[in-house]
Amino acid sequence: MHRTSNPRFGLFGGLLFVLFAGLTTPPATASDLGRPHPQAPAELNEFGFLIGHWQCDVRFMNPDWKTFSEGKASWSARYTLDGWAIQDDFRGGFAENYLATTFRAYNVPAKKWNAVWLDAQRGIWSKPLIEHHSDETGISLRTGMRALDPQGKPTDLLVQYSFYDIQADRFRWKSDASMDEGETWIRETITMTCSRTKKAS
Repeated sequence: MHRTSNPRFGLFGGLLFVLFAGLTTPPATASDLGRPHPQAPAELNEFGFLIGHWQCDVRFMNPDWKTFSEGKASWSARYTLDGWAIQDDFRGGFAENYLATTFRAYNVPAKKWNAVWLDAQRGIWSKPLIEHHSDETGISLRTGMRALDPQGKPTDLLVQYSFYDIQADRFRWKSDASMDEGETWIRETITMTCSRTKKAS
């Protein structure tokens, strides 16, 4: 398998983005990673494990919805906006020049996460989160997006992103997609295994 240019490559990536009970925020010793604001909601720590730099092995489904390709990606996350939010940048993976970023913040009055992902080169923003769930196995996020079906026609997808097997120096990520509002699912349209590095490459 090989990395190819994929017209659908940005549709599942990012939430990004997207985490887990019992995890603590790693120390932000590098100035470029920032720190959480002292008054930021404690829920922000749920994504604290993501702070830092990561190298990822990526496997993603091709536009035929049958075959897969592989690639390498870098994923870097930091506290932003005076430590009230987390921003993470994703490079590569689906194509060498693929660029995306995700903003994550917790809405205390509504008791919910807000996260939006931007496919930078195409200027496409993700739809708002529909659902967020976390337990001892990991964190899953659901959102809607527009994509091409196996016949190449635009269709609305329900996409679920999951972070799991989270350790201090690694985590795994996957996305599942549904074309019928969650009645049936196409599992693991994208999978990633990410390892912590000292600096993004």
